[in-house]
Amino acid sequence: MSKVTSDINNLGGDLFGETASYMKENWENIYVIVWAITITIIIINVLGINMAADDGKKAIFKNIAIYEQFSNVCKNADKNCPKKTGRKSCTSHECCVWATSKNGSKCLQGDKDGPEEDNDSKGSKWDEYWFLKKRYNL
Repeated sequence: MSKVTSDINNLGGDLFGETASYMKENWENIYVIVWAITITIIIINVLGINMAADDGKKAIFKNIAIYEQFSNVCKNADKNCPKKTGRKSCTSHECCVWATSKNGSKCLQGDKDGPEEDNDSKGSKWDEYWFLKKRYNL
């Protein structure tokens, strides 16, 4: 017997005696498991896998759709924006805003600062407008 084995055998007592005999009988399996854990840790570090907790944040999935991707609405926005009939189709372009007044709503040429026209067709000021699907008050 090797010196290590005899030292393990000499530990004696109920506490270490059973543990030592188990380790003597299963040293090959223990050796393989230790190497498997070591190799796994090395691979995780080399590949840079982040195993940190998510800090309670929930994943947010957004459905994004691009309408009229190949259209030329903004090349002639003063004529093309008023042709848009709904808020969603109007506010999907960077050159159009959906403006609302007490007389109704309309798609107009505009940008993040609001519609190009200050008043609607009946002379009322615009109350709010939508630009790229976000609402702004005037």
